[in-house]
Amino acid sequence: MKRLIAIITLILLCVLSVSAQQVSRDINLLISQSESAKKSYGVNSDEYLASLDSIVQSAFEQQKYDIAYKYRNIHIDIIANKEGKESLNYAIDLSRLGNVASQLHPNNLQIAIDYHLKAYNLFDKLKVYDHIFYLVTTGQLSNLYANTGQYDLALQYQDKHLMCIKKVEGTSSISYLNACNVAINIADAAGSNALIDKYSKEILQNTSKLTNENFANYQFAISAKHTVLWRQEKYQDAIKTIIDYLAKVQNFIGNNNTDFVSGLTQLSTDYMVVGKYQESIDASLKAIKIIEVLCQGDIKAIRQNRLYYTACNTLATIYGVIPNEVEEFKYEKEVCEILKASHQEQTADYMEALVNVFITAASIGEYNYALSIANEVEALIPQYSSSPNEDMFKFIGYMYDVTAKIGKYDMALEYCEKGLGIIPYIYQGDDLLFNQSVLYVAQIQAYIELNNNEEANRLISLARSSLDNIKDQSHIVIKLEKAQLMRLEGVSTEDYAKAIECISGALSQYHSIESLLQSKRNKSPQNKGNSVQYVDDNQLELQYELQRIQSSASVAYVNRGLCYMNHGQYELAYADFTSASKLIEITKSKNSSDYITTQNNVAICEMSMGRYVAAIKTLDDISAITRQQYGENSYLYAVCLQNYGVYYQSVFDYEKLVEVTSTAKAIYEKLYGSSSENYAAASANLGMAYTWLGNHTRAEENLSEAYAIISKQPNGTSNLLLAKVLQNLGNLYCAQGKYQEADKAYTEAKDIVARVCGEYSIEMATLLAGYGRECAVLGLEASVVCFDGVLSIVKKLNMYANPISTYSSVLYGLSCLINNKTPNPEYPQIAMNILKEYYGYNFAFLTEDDRARVWDVLQNNKNVLFSLKDDINMDTSLYDYCLFSKSLLLSTSTNFGKAVVNSGNENLIAQYNRLQMLKKEQIIQSSKASTNDPATEVAQLEREIISQLKQDNGYTNELNYNVSDVVEALGKNEVAIEFVDYTNLKTDKAEYIALILRKGWKEPKIVPLFEETKINAFIKRTPKEMYANSYVGKQLYKLIWEPISEYVNDGDIVYFSPTGKLYTLALESLCSPTGKPLNELFNMIRVTSTREVCMTDTIDLPQDAIIYGGLQYDVTPAQMATISRSMEHIDSESVVFTNNSDTRAGWGYLEGTKKEAEYIADLLVQSHIKHKLYSGEYGNEESFKALSGEKHNLIHLATHGFFMPNQTAKHHTFTSMIQAMGQPGQAQFDVIDPMMRSGLILAGGNNVWTGIDISGNIEDGILTAAEISAMNLHGTDIVVLSACETGLGDISGDGVFGLQRAFKQAGVKTLIMSLWRVDDAATELMMKTFYENLLAGKSKREAFSTAQNTVRTNENFTNPHYWAGFIMLD
Repeated sequence: MKRLIAIITLILLCVLSVSAQQVSRDINLLISQSESAKKSYGVNSDEYLASLDSIVQSAFEQQKYDIAYKYRNIHIDIIANKEGKESLNYAIDLSRLGNVASQLHPNNLQIAIDYHLKAYNLFDKLKVYDHIFYLVTTGQLSNLYANTGQYDLALQYQDKHLMCIKKVEGTSSISYLNACNVAINIADAAGSNALIDKYSKEILQNTSKLTNENFANYQFAISAKHTVLWRQEKYQDAIKTIIDYLAKVQNFIGNNNTDFVSGLTQLSTDYMVVGKYQESIDASLKAIKIIEVLCQGDIKAIRQNRLYYTACNTLATIYGVIPNEVEEFKYEKEVCEILKASHQEQTADYMEALVNVFITAASIGEYNYALSIANEVEALIPQYSSSPNEDMFKFIGYMYDVTAKIGKYDMALEYCEKGLGIIPYIYQGDDLLFNQSVLYVAQIQAYIELNNNEEANRLISLARSSLDNIKDQSHIVIKLEKAQLMRLEGVSTEDYAKAIECISGALSQYHSIESLLQSKRNKSPQNKGNSVQYVDDNQLELQYELQRIQSSASVAYVNRGLCYMNHGQYELAYADFTSASKLIEITKSKNSSDYITTQNNVAICEMSMGRYVAAIKTLDDISAITRQQYGENSYLYAVCLQNYGVYYQSVFDYEKLVEVTSTAKAIYEKLYGSSSENYAAASANLGMAYTWLGNHTRAEENLSEAYAIISKQPNGTSNLLLAKVLQNLGNLYCAQGKYQEADKAYTEAKDIVARVCGEYSIEMATLLAGYGRECAVLGLEASVVCFDGVLSIVKKLNMYANPISTYSSVLYGLSCLINNKTPNPEYPQIAMNILKEYYGYNFAFLTEDDRARVWDVLQNNKNVLFSLKDDINMDTSLYDYCLFSKSLLLSTSTNFGKAVVNSGNENLIAQYNRLQMLKKEQIIQSSKASTNDPATEVAQLEREIISQLKQDNGYTNELNYNVSDVVEALGKNEVAIEFVDYTNLKTDKAEYIALILRKGWKEPKIVPLFEETKINAFIKRTPKEMYANSYVGKQLYKLIWEPISEYVNDGDIVYFSPTGKLYTLALESLCSPTGKPLNELFNMIRVTSTREVCMTDTIDLPQDAIIYGGLQYDVTPAQMATISRSMEHIDSESVVFTNNSDTRAGWGYLEGTKKEAEYIADLLVQSHIKHKLYSGEYGNEESFKALSGEKHNLIHLATHGFFMPNQTAKHHTFTSMIQAMGQPGQAQFDVIDPMMRSGLILAGGNNVWTGIDISGNIEDGILTAAEISAMNLHGTDIVVLSACETGLGDISGDGVFGLQRAFKQAGVKTLIMSLWRVDDAATELMMKTFYENLLAGKSKREAFSTAQNTVRTNENFTNPHYWAGFIMLD
C-alpha cells in the first residue's frame, strides 16, 4: 500500500499525458458504445460501468460537465443497486460526483461539498483511511472549504489528508511535503501563525531525508525547503538553499542543462524581490546565455523555452524598477516575441505583455511603435471583455498617454470621452467619482496643450467637484489628485503670480503626502533578524505611492520652472529643473526621456544666465546618454542639437548653428514628417541663422516653410512658435529692405506674445529687439522706444545675462545717437550690468574660438558707449568698461594657463599641455589650408579643463575690478591712465581719449586727445625726430601728453595702458618741454591694463635663468638633425658655439649677442644663480620648446627678431613655403595669421628662411609667435628679447598680435622688447647694465630704467634711436 499512491500518481500523470491526444474523441460515439455494452452485457455488468466511466472522463476533459454529471449519476445509481449505498464503490462515486459538481457549479460549491462529505462519512464508517479516494476526498474538502472562506474546516480536513499520507507513505515523501505546503497556504489565509510554524517545521524536518535520495526527490525537497524559508522571511537562508542547489547540480551534471537554468531563474527572482537587482540581472543573463547554447542559437527553439521566457520577464521587471527604460523596452519586446512564438497571441499573458511594452515605448519616445502595439491591444480587448471593464478603462488611459505624448491632443480627448462613457458601467460611488476626476485631469492637460485655457478651467471645476463629493477623503490618492488640480490650475492661468502660487501649493501638498508616506514606511517591519530585507506587498505599495508622489512633484517642478523661465527668472527656474531632475533620477533614471528633457531645460537656463560652460557640459552629458540609449536619429537627440544651436547663437557661430539645426530638422522629418511642429521649429531656427549669415534665399525658404506648417495648426493664432516665425520673417524682411512686410510680421507676432506671455516677458523683449532693429535701420525714433522697452524688461526680469540684452544694449545706444536722443539715465549702469553678467561671468569660460567671436561683438559696445560720453554722465562706467574689456582676450587666455599651472593638479596640467600641442597643430594646419583640423578636440579639451577650473572657483576675479578698486590700490603719488581709441559714431572718425584716476578721486577724468589721422603723420618719422627735443618731438608731446599733464606731477608713478597706434610708440620716452624724457620726470610703468594696479606682485632675484646668444643661423640640415636628436643628452651648464665664418644670405651672425650672453652668464655665476647658456648650433628651436612647462624665472634671448606686414608675408619665402605645404590646388590665404608673421630666428633658421627644405622630424629654427603662444611659460617672471622689432605686430582692439602677445599668452609676467631695429652695441650696453643692476638687488623696473638712462647719457648713443626703442611691459 505504501507504493499505491505513487503508482496512482504515475497513472494520473499518464492519463494526463494521454488526455491531450483523446480530447477530440467523439462523446456521442462513446455513448453509442455504452448503449451497446448495456445491451450486450446487461445494466449491472462491469463492461457497461466501464463504458460509463469513459463517457464521464471524456466529457470532463472537454469541459462538458453537464454530460459528465449525468453519466456519473447513472453510474452511482447502478453501484447503489448492485452493491448498496454503504459500499466502498458508492463512496468512491460520491467523491467523483463531488469533483464534477465543483466544475459544473463553480458559484455554488456547497453542492460539491455535500457530495464529498457523504463520501467522507461513508469512508469513516467503513474505517477505510488508506484508500486513494479517501485521500482525494479529504484533499477536495480542504480545498473547497478554503475556496469558500471556511478555513477552520479546510484545516481540519487537510490535517486528515496529511494523516492519511503519513500513514501510507510516511513524512519524508513528496506527497506529504506537498500537502504540508498546502496546509501552510490555508493557515496563512486563516491568519494562524502557529499552524504555519507547525507545518513549516514539518517540511524543514523532513526535506533532509529526501535530499539523500534520487535527484528528482532532491529537487522537490529543495523547492519545498526554499518555499518555507521564504515564507518565514529567512530570505538569506532561502537564497543560500538555491545557491547550494546550483553548486550541487553543477557538481553532478554541469551547468549546461535545464536543471541549472531553472535554479538560476529562481535565484534571479529571489534577488529581484529582495532588491539585489544587479545580482538578479546577472543570474538571468547567465541563464539566457546557457539557453542559447542549449538551443544552439536557434532563435525559434530559444523562444519556445519556458525558462527563457521567465528570464526575459524577470529582466523586463527589474529594468522597470531600477529603472532603465531602454533595457526594459528591449526585454518586454522579447517577451511578446516569445509568446508569439508559442502561439499565445490570444492569451491574457500576451495582452499584458503588449500593454507593458506599449507603456514603455510611449515613455522612451517610441511613439510610432507604441501606436502599432496599441492597435493590436485594442483588437484583443473584446475577446476578454464582452462588456466594459477595468481592462478597457486601463487601455483607454494608455492610449491617452501615447496620443498626448506625440502631440495628438484631439485624439487624446476622444479617448477621454470614451473613458467617461464606460466608467458608469464599471464603477460606482466613490470609485466612479474618483475615476471621473482622473479623466477630467487628462482632458485638462490636453486642453492646456491646445491653449484652450477656458475649457481647461471649466474641467478643473468639474474635477474638483467630483473629488469633493467623495465620502472618504482620507485616501492618499484623493489628496494627490487634488494637488494635481492645483498644479494644473497654475499651468492653465496667464496670471504669473497665480500660476506660481498654485504650483507652489501643489508642491507643498506633494511634500506633505510624501512625508506621511515616508513616516509609514519607516514604521514598517524591517529585516526581522535576517540579513536580507524582503519588500512585502505593503512595502511595495508604499514604495509605489512614494514614487508616484515624487513623479508628480517632478512634473510640478518642471511646470513651475517653465513659468519662471518664461518670465526671465532663470535662477529660480534652474533650481526647479534641478530639483525635478533629482526626483526623476530617483523614480526613473538618468537614461529616461524625462530626465534628458528636464536637463535640456537646465542647459537653457544655464545659457540664459551666461553659464555657458556649465550649459555645454550639461548638453554634452545628456547628448552622450541620448546617443547611447536612444541613438542619433531620436527625437531626444534632435532636442539636444536644437539646444546646442542656442549656444552657438549666443556666441555668434551661425555656421555651427546651421549645422546642428539642419541635422535636427532631418531627424524630425524622418520621425514625424515635414508637417510636424518640431520640423517647423527647426525650420524657423534655420531661417534665423541664414538671415544672420546673409543667405536670404535659404532664410526665406525655411521661414516660409515653418509659417505654412504652424499657421495651419488648430492653435496657430496663440502659438508662440508662430510668433517666433513671424519675428524671424520680420528680421529677414528688414534685411531685404521689405519694411512694410517686416512691420506687418512684427505686429502680428507682438499680438500673439502679448496675449500668451504678457508685456513683461522674455518673448516680448526678444520681439521688441527685432522690431527695434527694423526701426533703427530706417532711422526711426521708435527704435529708441523699442530698445528702452527691452532694457526695462531686462532690468525687471534681471535678465542681464541673456544674449538679447547685449544686442539691445548696443542698439539702444546706437538708436539714441542716430536720433540725437539723450539716453535713459540708467543706461550706463544697465549696460555695465549686462557686460558684467553676460561677458564677465561667462567670457573666461568660453573656448578660445568662441571668445574671439564674442570679442568682435563686444567692440561695438565700446564705440557706442564712448560716442555717448558727452550726452550723459558715464565717466565711471566708461573706466569700468576699460578695466573689464582691455586686452580681455589676452588676459583670459593667460590666466587660463596660469590657473592650470597653479592648481597643482597633474592630470589637469597634462590635459593643458595636450591642449597647447593641439593648438599648435591647429595653427599650422590652418596655415596649410589642410582639412585635418584638430579644432573639435581642442574645443572639447578646453571645455573639460574649464569645467574643472570652474569647480575650483575659476580664474576670473580680475574681471570684476572697478574704479573704486583702482583708486583704493593707487598710492599717494600714483596715477592710472587708460588710453582708449574708438570710432565716434557721431562723426564716424577714430578718436583717442585718456581716462585718468588718482588716489582719492571718486570718478575718473576723461581727457580728449586727438583724431587718429593726426597721429598717423608721426608714425613714419624716425625715432630721433619723435623722441628728441625737436619740432616733431614737441608736437608729438603736445598731441599725446600735454592734455594729460595737468593731472600728473613730477615724481609720480604713472601706470599707463596704451591702445591702438600708441602701442607702436615709446610713450615713456616722449620728450617733455624741459628736454627730458617722460621716464625721467615720472616712473612710467607700461601695463596691459590698469587693472594690474590691483594685483599684487612679489619681486625676487632670478633663481634660474636661460640664456640664448651667439646663435649660428647657417647650420646644415644634417647637422640640425644630429643636434636635434642629441638635445635631450645635454648636461653641461653652457653649450658654446665655435664661430664658423662660412655664412650665407639671410640672417647674419651677431657677434655682439655672443659677448652679451657670455657676460650675463658670468654675472649669474658670480651671483650663484643657476643658468644654462645656449649658443651656436645648439641654440635651436628644440631646446627652447623644451622649456615649456619648466620653471625658469628669467629667459634672455639675444638673436634676430622679425615682424612682417601681411602684404610682405604673402610674398616672402618663409610664409609662402608654409602655405605651399597645404593641399595642392588650394588657394593661399589673403590674410596670414599675424602670429605666423612674427618670431625669433634660432640656430639653423636660414635654411627655411631662404627656401631650403628641411626633411625629417626636426624643427626649422624659426620660432614663430604662434608656436610660443602654445607653450607653457607660467613659471617665467621676465623674458628679455634682445632683438629687433620684437614689440611689433598687428594692432587690434585687444592689443598687439605678435611676440609680445605670444609670450604674455604663454604666461610670462614681464617683457622687455624693442619697437624698431636696435643697434647691436647699444643693446649690448643696455643689457649688461640691466643685469648688473638687477643682480645687485634692484627691481626689474628700476634696473630697466637705470639701463636705459645709461645708454641715453652715453655720448655715443644720445640719439633716441639707440635707447628709446626698448620698452618694458607688465
